[in-house]
Amino acid sequence: MTKQFVFDYDDESDSVFIKTKDAKIKGSVDIGDYIIDFTPDGKIAGLEILNLSKNFRDLPKDIEFADCSFEVRYAKEYTVIIFSAVMKTGEKIQTNVPILATIPVRN
Repeated sequence: MTKQFVFDYDDESDSVFIKTKDAKIKGSVDIGDYIIDFTPDGKIAGLEILNLSKNFRDLPKDIEFADCSFEVRYAKEYTVIIFSAVMKTGEKIQTNVPILATIPVRN
């Protein structure tokens, strides 16, 4: 089953918030310009990226998202979060979120 996401981009603060639709958030971890939200059972269900254009310099100057999502890949000793976006122009962007920390998550 494909996950559904809701997202909000704020051009004034240059941030994007993406959340698994209908997920209940219990807590968050701030890691630099990234805020990761967790469900009560420890799974990643939300991602906020602050200073988006600074962190992802390949984004167009006029950011207009048609869709945003993320994928979480769990490994034994680390977790990878992949941010994906489709611009209103149809351009697709996909990049790993560069988090240099180990966070306790459950898969």
